[in-house]
Amino acid sequence: MPDRPAHGLSAALLACFVVTAPVEAADLTRSLLGRLAAASHSGMVVLNNLAT
Repeated sequence: MPDRPAHGLSAALLACFVVTAPVEAADLTRSLLGRLAAASHSGMVVLNNLAT
C-alpha cells in the first residue's frame, strides 16, 4: 500500500494549491496593476513636463 500516503499527500497539496492560487493571483494582479498605474502616472508627468 505505498501509493496510499502519496495519494493523500498529492490531494492535500492540490487542495492547498486550489485555496492559495486565487489569493496569489489576486495579489499578483493587484501588484501588476499598481505598477502599471505608477508607470503610466510617471509617464504622464514626464509628458506634461516636456509639453510645458
